[in-house]
Order: sequence, then structure tokens, then C-alpha cells
Amino acid sequence: MVQAANGEGYSYAILVSVRVSTADGKLVWSEEKKVSHHLSSAELNDIKDKVFGYEGWIPLPPNQYKLDLQLTNLVSNVAFRNQVDVTVPTVEPDTLQASNLIAFFEAQMIAPELHSALPFSGAGVKFVPRAGRELQLVQGEPLNFFYQVWDLPALREDRTGKKLEVDYAYGRMGAGDTRTIHDEIPLDQLDAGGSVVNGKRILMGELSPGSYRLVMTLREPGTQRKVYGVLNFGVVMTGSETPQWDVYDDKLTEAVRNGDMEFQRASCYQVLGDTARALGGFQLAYSKNPANELFRDKLVELYFSHQEYPKVADLFGWGPRKSPEGVHLGARTLAGRQGSAESD
Repeated sequence: MVQAANGEGYSYAILVSVRVSTADGKLVWSEEKKVSHHLSSAELNDIKDKVFGYEGWIPLPPNQYKLDLQLTNLVSNVAFRNQVDVTVPTVEPDTLQASNLIAFFEAQMIAPELHSALPFSGAGVKFVPRAGRELQLVQGEPLNFFYQVWDLPALREDRTGKKLEVDYAYGRMGAGDTRTIHDEIPLDQLDAGGSVVNGKRILMGELSPGSYRLVMTLREPGTQRKVYGVLNFGVVMTGSETPQWDVYDDKLTEAVRNGDMEFQRASCYQVLGDTARALGGFQLAYSKNPANELFRDKLVELYFSHQEYPKVADLFGWGPRKSPEGVHLGARTLAGRQGSAESD
């Protein structure tokens, strides 16, 4: 994974490939990105014997997807591949909703400029997720997990002093050893989108080895709306935590700032046939980065499909008096220039 760099220190380089398809196999998005960094001798000593992990995120619209993921170690040319089914839920305007429960090792405060960029983050906190398909705790190790809650109806009401009630019940199936912990989430913590990220640590004490299930019940006292979450985990007598070395693309912050994420989401909407949301996404991307010709060309494509010629003229600064024929001519000229550039 790591090699000696030219000069002092060490370096690593990976290639991350992602293909996103609908449940019936229609390609929605694909990308490849190279991630590499320099490491000092002290950093190398810190990460050796740790399990390597890559964190990223894709701005997908609500739908069911198949994700084909491949991570290639460019130092050894060894590739690791995985395929997962993913459901991105629709946030409903009149219901209480909660995401899956995600186990994590630790939580770290992050700078404000990173709040909307880093994977597995929310409310100014970066969570380091646990690796592996099965969650195993060593006896006495605490259970840490986080989840996101959406309560859009609460945005329309006075939330002062109001709270969501949460019960976490965990135990072995059929063993009669269920324990319950009560908690609350103040509704004044909801963000402008009506959501909040909640992290929880439960001390397991000396639970007997075995297979356990935790069930979360989240309710709104005023309406008695309820949602549930489930997290399965095992407890073993001996063992040790496997240290993790997680990395992410340090260009994510720039991608959020310059409109790339809005462009990706809009492109996905376009493939899925939702032209209205695609247009809105391309407009937002272009407003963040008007110098990006790809963003502008996508808007031209959609404006032409809707025969909104004045908007095309505005994009090119041709003025309001340009006729549709002139707009067509200008667009054909632009297309000709693009074709020539692509063929060079």
C-alpha cells in the first residue's frame, strides 16, 4: 500500500472506481478518481498494522441502486471489488423518518468549512465508521452508533421545549435479558432541512457472549408518530479492536464549493427521467461556477429541449432581442467548435 517517495518520506496511491446502476441495470453514474498522499516516517509508524479504508459519497437522488465499487492499490496493482444494493429514501413532507443505524469507532469535531463535505459527518461531527460486514464487540466494549432523523412537519410549528423521545432496547433473542435506555432529541436542533444527526454511546458492561439485537423506537409525543431502527451485533469474550486507517478525497470540499456535487446529482436526475429536478440542479451548479462550460452546455441542452430560447441567449450574453433563429445559429456554431475540439 505504501512505498518510499522520491526524496524523503513515503506515499500511497489508490484508484477508486464507482459505477451506479438502477435495480434493473440502467447506468446512472460512473467515475474514477485517483487519491494519493505523502506520508512522513511518523505517520507511517502510526498507520502500520491498521486496516485501510476509503470514504466517499455520491449525491444520488432517491431510488434503489446497485453500486459497483473497485479500489485499486496502484503501488501493488492489487484490486478489491464489492457490489452493494443501496436504497436512498425519499424524505416525505408529512412523516417522521430515520436512517439506518451506523456503528462507529470514534467521533471528532470538524472545522465549519468541512461540515457539508466530509463523508459520515453531520452537525459539526465526523464519525469514523466501523469496517466489516458483521459488528463484533469485545466484552465490555461500548456500542457507538449514529443515525439521521427527518421531521419536516416540526418545521411548521413552534419547537420551543419540544423533544423527540427515543428508546433503545437491546438483548438476545428469546433470552429474556432485554435492557432499555430512554433518551430525548430536542427539536430545536433540527436544521433548515428538518433533519438532525444523533450519535449515541451505550455502555455494554459485562454482557454475556452471544448474538444481540438493538431496536430503536423514535416517537413524537404530540402526534405519536413512530419510526424504528435495528442494529445487530455480537459480543465475544476476547479479542481486540482492529485499528482503522481511513482516508478520503481531500478535493471533496472544492467539489461542494464549485458545483460538482449539484452537477452529479442533476445528471442522475436526468438519467432517471426527472427533467425538472435535473434542470434545477444544473442551474444551481452553474450559479456556483459560471465559468464551467460543461455546466452551461447542459443548461443549453435542456433549455433547447423546452424551447426556452431567451434563457439560452442569456447564458451567452446575446441580449434579449436575439431571435430564436439567431439562437439556433449561435448554438450550432458553439456545437461546431466543440466538435472540432473533441476531434483534435
